Amino acid sequence: GQKASSSRQLVTTSIDLRTLSEKQRLIRERVESIAPLRIIVMGTAGTGKSYLINVIQGRLYEIAKEHNLHENNMVVAPTGVAALTLKAALYIRHFLFQYAG
Repeated sequence: GQKASSSRQLVTTSIDLRTLSEKQRLIRERVESIAPLRIIVMGTAGTGKSYLINVIQGRLYEIAKEHNLHENNMVVAPTGVAALTLKAALYIRHFLFQYAG
């Protein structure tokens, strides 16, 4: 929706790419070269998982805007806490589990 797009745009403008680790920078660059892109981001607490996902979402938003395309990406999370941290759609998580079961 409109609210989600606005928040992603804010994330895009507030990211300082110099703060990315080498691995995070490589993943951000990969976003531009592979379609469809499927990434699983794993790591312990405080390693920058949410930050990296926000960077990726921001870059996808920029690419879509540059090419006048509809932004079409989905972030899913294994738990409600992770979904809230990432601002991922909880209804998507529920929808996926409904069909898995």
